[in-house]
Amino acid sequence: GGIVPGEETEIPAKILEQAEIAIEAASLLYFVVDGRSSITAPDQELARRLRQTGKPVFLVVNKIDSNRQIGELADVYRLGFENVFPVSAEHGRGITELLDQTVETLPAVPEEEAAAGEIKVSIIGRPNVGKSTLLNRLVGEERSMVSPIAGTTRDAVDSVLEWEGTTFRFVDTAGMR
Repeated sequence: GGIVPGEETEIPAKILEQAEIAIEAASLLYFVVDGRSSITAPDQELARRLRQTGKPVFLVVNKIDSNRQIGELADVYRLGFENVFPVSAEHGRGITELLDQTVETLPAVPEEEAAAGEIKVSIIGRPNVGKSTLLNRLVGEERSMVSPIAGTTRDAVDSVLEWEGTTFRFVDTAGMR
């Protein structure tokens, strides 16, 4: 899956609809981009949409497997997010820092979420940026199917994680087109 704004065919439109439901329900958003690729116009459009939610957004720059790649990330700062996390979901690089900052940055928990006892985090991004791999790494198990074929994830997958006394529900969206 993956979100590509403006694509109006049936499946991408349904994916966008489900992703928007996940965005609305989330307390915090992880916006995942591919650190091996340049920022695209759809990335910029998604960034604009996510900023409009007024919710905290963490820009997760995935596929950063070495320190050399960190020095090549200037492009991602054009998206305008304060919280930028270079990670390698496949290898676990940067995941602890992402979770630690998530705990520190969480907004005040609305009463209905406090009653449910969990924080909802939606994982948003274009196709093949590593959203499902990130979910699997965060929860420590193969919860989402991962494939190099774009569009593998067709529906939202959620998983629960307990981290430092806080319960999180991560929602891996099918991605937005």
